[in-house]
Amino acid sequence: MKRSLIIAFALFTIFIFSECYSQLDRNSPNREVNNFIFDFFAQPSHTPDSVEIIIFYKIAYQALLFSQQETGFSTNFQLEATFRDANGIIRRRANLFDTIIVHTFEETKSVNNFRFGFIKQTLPLSNYFVQIQLLDFRNQALHRSNFQFSKDNQGSIKFIPLFVSIGKENEYVSQVANGLSFASPGFSFYLPIKFQNSDEKIRYEITKINEKDAVDWGDFSPITGEIEPITNLYLSFELVNTGITISKINSDTKKTFFALSDKPNTFVPGSYNLILKYCDRLDTFSFRVVWENIPKSLRDPQYMLQVMEYILTDDEIKRFRTFKKRQLPQKLFDYWKRLDPTPKTPFNEAMNEYFTRVDYASIAFRTSSQNDGALTDRGMIYILFGPPDKIRRFHQNNKLREQWTYSQLIKEYTFEQISTGNFRLIQIKE
Repeated sequence: MKRSLIIAFALFTIFIFSECYSQLDRNSPNREVNNFIFDFFAQPSHTPDSVEIIIFYKIAYQALLFSQQETGFSTNFQLEATFRDANGIIRRRANLFDTIIVHTFEETKSVNNFRFGFIKQTLPLSNYFVQIQLLDFRNQALHRSNFQFSKDNQGSIKFIPLFVSIGKENEYVSQVANGLSFASPGFSFYLPIKFQNSDEKIRYEITKINEKDAVDWGDFSPITGEIEPITNLYLSFELVNTGITISKINSDTKKTFFALSDKPNTFVPGSYNLILKYCDRLDTFSFRVVWENIPKSLRDPQYMLQVMEYILTDDEIKRFRTFKKRQLPQKLFDYWKRLDPTPKTPFNEAMNEYFTRVDYASIAFRTSSQNDGALTDRGMIYILFGPPDKIRRFHQNNKLREQWTYSQLIKEYTFEQISTGNFRLIQIKE
C-alpha cells in the first residue's frame, strides 16, 4: 500500500475510533497519574448557625499496597479528618474505613482505577483548619492534605466554589483539585454567597491567567455575564460507580447560591480567575483546568513532530520544520483541529488518542538497541491503528515472526525479528 493511502486510512481510523480506543486500559509507565486528590466544599446546613463541610477524595489503586487472597487481591485503607479551631483545639475527628477487592493483579496497577468517596460533617460556624490523613492497612501514612475554612475580612464565612463536570446524564464533582478537567464536555459552578439585595444580579467574569513559560494550548475568550442568585438551594451528594453525583434540592435554609449551570467547556489547560461582583463586593477565586493523564509525548514539540511524521506528507513535514520551536506547538495543534470529533470543545479526542498510543508504544516496543519503541515498525503500526485484535507469534524460515490482525479494519501486518532483536514490517494483507 502506498504511504499516502496508509496515512489517509490511519487518520480515518483515529477519527472514527478515538472514543472507543481511549477507553482501553494501557498502563504505560509514560502516563502520569495524580494518585491522591483531595478537595472540599462547604455550604450552610439545615441547622441555623452551622456549616456542612464535605471532603472529597479520589485515590488511585496503583498507590495502594494490595495483598493476594484466594480469590484475588485486596487492600484496606483509613481516612482520618481532623477539624481544629483557630486556637488549634480539635473540635471534631471523623474516620472512614474502606476495603478494595479486585480479581487480578493488573487491576491493582491500572492507571484508570480509582476509589471515590466523601466525608461529610456538620459543625458550628467558625474558623477551621482541616487535616486529612490517608493510612494504609499497616497504619502507615500515605498522604496528608490540609484545608483552611475561615471568615473573610468582612466577618462572613468565605465559601469556595464547587467545580462540577457534566456527564451524559448527571453532574459530577470534578475531583480535579481546585479545578476542572480539560476533557469534560461541560461545567457548572456552585458557590454559597451572602446576598442581601434580592433585586440585584451577580456579575461574573472568567479570565485566563497568563503564566510565564507555560505551554500555549490555544486561545480562550473570557466568559462574562449576569445571573440571578438562587435561594433555598441545598446540594446533595451520592457515590456511584462513575464518581460522585450532585442533586439540587429545594431547601428551607434560606441561603443564596451563585449557580452557573451546565455551560459548554471552552477552557484550555491553565490557570483562571472567577470574578464575582455583587452587593458592593468583589470576590476573586482562582482555579485550574487540568489535562488529566496528559501524554508525555506532547511536552516536546520536536518529538511531537517526529512521531507525527507517520501521518504527515513530505510537504507538511518540510513546512513544520520551518517554524521556530515556540511556534511549533500551536501549529501542530492547529493541524489536529481538522480531525477533532468534537470541534465545539477545545479537548481533541483524536489528538489525545494518538499521543496516548505514542506513550504506550515508546515503552512497550523498545528493545536493547532501540530505546524508543514509538520509532519502531511495531510502534508505528500501533500508533496508526491502535491495539490489534489478535497477535500470533510463529517461526518461519528459522526466523521469529509476529502477526497482528485487525478484524474491524480487515488488515493483517506481519513483522519479522531481525538479527538485532528488532521487528521489521515485512508484509501487509488486506
